[in-house]
Parts: sequence; structure tokens; C-alpha cells
Amino acid sequence: MISILTDIKDALSLVREDRSAVITEHVSRDYSRLFIKAHMDSACLDKWQAVLLNIPEWLQITFQDSSDDEVLPLETAGGECCSVTIRMRTQDNAFYLFTPEGWNAFLSDRDLPYQCSAVFLLFCDSHFDSCAFSIRPWGNPPISAAAISDDDNIRVRHYVKMSSIEAAIPLRCTPWVLRKSTEHQDIAFLMWKKASLVNLMLSIVNEADITDDTVCITLYGKPPKKLSLNYSDIDFNSFQTLQDVVKWVYLEGDEHEIRHTLLTSELAREWPERLTFEKGILKRLAPAFESARLLYKAHLRAASKETLKTLGELRKGLMEEVQKISLQTKELSTSLWKDVALVLGTIALKYATEQTRLPSNEVTYGYIFLGLAAYIACSFLISVTINNKHFRIMKDNREIWRQKLYSFLDTEDYRQLAENTITASIRAYNVIATGIGFVVLAIVFLLIFLAIHYGAMAGFIHAFSQSNTYHVCGYITPWTTLPCP
Repeated sequence: MISILTDIKDALSLVREDRSAVITEHVSRDYSRLFIKAHMDSACLDKWQAVLLNIPEWLQITFQDSSDDEVLPLETAGGECCSVTIRMRTQDNAFYLFTPEGWNAFLSDRDLPYQCSAVFLLFCDSHFDSCAFSIRPWGNPPISAAAISDDDNIRVRHYVKMSSIEAAIPLRCTPWVLRKSTEHQDIAFLMWKKASLVNLMLSIVNEADITDDTVCITLYGKPPKKLSLNYSDIDFNSFQTLQDVVKWVYLEGDEHEIRHTLLTSELAREWPERLTFEKGILKRLAPAFESARLLYKAHLRAASKETLKTLGELRKGLMEEVQKISLQTKELSTSLWKDVALVLGTIALKYATEQTRLPSNEVTYGYIFLGLAAYIACSFLISVTINNKHFRIMKDNREIWRQKLYSFLDTEDYRQLAENTITASIRAYNVIATGIGFVVLAIVFLLIFLAIHYGAMAGFIHAFSQSNTYHVCGYITPWTTLPCP
């Protein structure tokens, strides 16, 4: 410990020999202020003289005599009532406190325990860690501490109703839960332990209020219980059980509201008559905790059954969707072969009439081939359009299922269970549909070629030739036209 802190600690010890001494320490996010007023003997004045001759730049210290004049301690007489004021700027994420009075002010504040990651105490000889900040002896110049963890987002006030602003429900439970079970007889730890008991008790109720300076709490159960809570009668024997209970409710896994509801219901169910909350906790907390844990396990088993049922429905739905995609692929392929058979039949009929020398109208067959081309193209486009529309509807439905029915699955699990299977099926459909599309395109071009060959588009070709500087000398195909001189 650096000398200035040692001198201040020794001076404070001598100040406390005056039983009428006044010591207050104010703590805020911006600065801390220690005020001392006491009758100081010569030994105490010598210590304060050593402090004032060795003031570091991070401290501001003023010494005043009984007339409120700023003087040096050795300029006053022993036994005179003097005052000392020490000011210090607060560091980022850390608080540095001189006295138990300042530590008590810190623990009683509604916001400060949730705004730091470290606390350094001049009067503390041991160290321990809560789940929010560490507590260490103060022996070096103040520096900033590590940033506050973002993991602690479970707010007690989401589950405990505060009927009046005076009912100081803790914002979070982490400052009041030990990171590792420990026990000290140091005054700093005992003061924290008392504050922890108060805040943890207020974390396992349903409602808190203050009426005529009496803290009234409510447990929602059958029947509900309205009980008083007397801070001065809190028993330290309930400390470890409260630590275990609050860890289970708020810091283990999810579903904090369910665990909180089960615990408060079990507390209220067999609460002893005419016992205040701090007295009844000793008798009811341990058995209520055990009952709540058993009920929560039963809830998990029921939830697991429901989850398996939901996953079974998901599997069934996926199978139906895959079957629909397979059926659509098969129907698209079947319609292609029907169209091919129709085209081949028409061509066979045309050439059969030519071989039998039966009279036939060439242009009529040209129009038949043109109509077949239009029919096959339209049939394929309509089928593909309907299927793609169906796929979009299925995708929208899966998004709704994902949000409403399967929200318990994370993104990766849902992708592996559902999306990958559907995506693979649709990819296979697209490959086959693309191949069929090329076949349809070839058939359509063949039919258009035959339609032109048999004169179905002669009028169009003639009109086209009249509107250009070149005219068509023949119309066997549109690519065999030659310019005439």
C-alpha cells in the first residue's frame, strides 16, 4: 500500500477514537467526497499533517479548524474540533472507497452496484467476487477497471412488481450473488452479505410495497400471501440457500419466469401462519426450492414430449412437401412425353397420307403444326409458372411455421431439419424442368419449321417481303430467301 493511503487509514483509525466523530462519504458516478469532523488529539493531528504534506495529484484535501479556517493540522491545538474533506474523481467502471460509511452508501444506492466491475476498499483486508464486480483491498493509485460485462441482461424488476418507488427492488441479482462460495469475517464482507440477503429476498417475491415504513411483500399462490419484511431481523443462516435459489431462478439457463413462478407458488402454498417473511424463509425456502425444482423437471419432460410431437409434425409436413415436388416433376415429365407423342402422331399421319397418295391440304397441316407449337409452348409455360407459384407459397408458409411453431429451434437446426431437404428437392426439380424446357424449345422450333414448310405462314412472309427492299423468292424456310435482281 502506498504511503498516502497508509497515512489516511491510520488517521481515520485515530479519528474513530472520538465517539462523537461524524464521518460521511458520498459516492457518485463523477466523484466521491469524504467528510470528517471530530475532536482530534495530537497523535491524530500528526497523522493528518503527514497526509497534507504528501497529497498526490488525484486527491484534493482540505483541513479546517473549529472556526472553519483552512489551516495545517499542527497549527491547531490538541483536542480541538477539526474537519477534513477529501475529494476524488471517480474512475471508469470502478469505485474507490475510504470508509465503511461509504461502502454502506454504495450498497444502499439503487444504481451504483450495477455500474461497475470493481470496487476497492481502504478498510478491507480480504477479497471476494460477486457475479457483477470484484471487491479488493485498496493499495495503489486509482485507475479505471475493465468494462462492465454485457452478459447480465436478466432484470429482476421484470418479474417482481414494485408497487411504490420506495420499495427498492434490485435491478439485477448479479451484484448480490457470489461467483464462488466463500466466507469471511471481514467487515466489508459482512456488510455486503447483509445487503445481499435483503436484495435476494426481494428477488424471490411477486410484489413489494412500503406502507407506514413497513416493507410488505406478496406471494402469488393458492392462497396468495401478504407478509411483512423486517430488515433488522434477517438471519444470516438463510444466506447460502438464498444464493442457490437465486442462481437457479435467474442465472441458470432460460425460462426465468417459469422458475420464478414455481418458486413463489411453492413458498405461498404452505407458509406458516403469523410468520414474517424473514422468519418464514428459514423454514419454507429449502423445501419450497426442492418442490419447485421437481415441478420444473416435470415441466421440462412435458415440454420434451410436446417438442417431439412438434418435430414429428414437421417431419410429416416435409415429407408431404417433398412428395408434392416429386409429383410435380413427374407430371411435368409426363406432359412432355404426351406432347412428343402428339407431335409424332401428327407427323406420322401427314406422311402416311402422302404415301397412300390420298388428297391432303398442305396448308392445313401447316396450321396444325403451328397450333401444336403454340399449345406445347403454352402448356409448358403454364405448368412451370403454376409450380413456381406453388413453391413461393410453400416458402412463405415455412417462414410462418418457423416463427410460430418452431421458434424453439435455432437457425442452424431448422436449416438442417427442414430447409436443406426442401432446397434439394426444388433444385432437382429445376434441373429436370430446365432439361424439359430445352426439349420443348426444340419441338416448338421443329413445328414452326414444318408450319413454314407447308405454307402456314406464307401470307406473313409475303407481307414482310413487301415492306423490305428485298423480297422472298421462296418460302421453304425463312433462312433460304435470296434477293432478286
